[in-house]
Amino acid sequence: LDQLADKYFSDQFTLTYDDVGAGAYAEEEVEAEATEEPTPAPPTATPAPEPTATPEPAADTGFTAPEGKALFVFYNNSSEDFNVDVGPQLLQVPAGQVGQLVLDPGTYTWKGHSPGGGFYITDANGNTAFEITVTAGQVFETGVQ
Repeated sequence: LDQLADKYFSDQFTLTYDDVGAGAYAEEEVEAEATEEPTPAPPTATPAPEPTATPEPAADTGFTAPEGKALFVFYNNSSEDFNVDVGPQLLQVPAGQVGQLVLDPGTYTWKGHSPGGGFYITDANGNTAFEITVTAGQVFETGVQ
């Protein structure tokens, strides 16, 4: 044992490529035989369509922004809960509910997704983040179907 330890576990130990030998590469490669008919791929599940952003409602819904502020209103007409990130703020809107968020006037990026990220709000181009600029007294309304 002392001889082995002196040889392999000391600063005098060296190992070269020739010392390793063929190792696992010494085995012969075997080509797979071609079968007459390829095995069909198993069917894949089709994912549910992603919710899409809806246009702002044209009718007056009765929401009023607080003085000197803007109001972000989100209609969740889907069967999924949604989290809406508006700038650094989070608005959680349960399925079938309407959520509101008071904002200072300014420009914000907002995005919406189901908790856990199963669904994202996208536009026709696949964008998931949307920029808005709101002014004092403005009510910005959007939502998901």
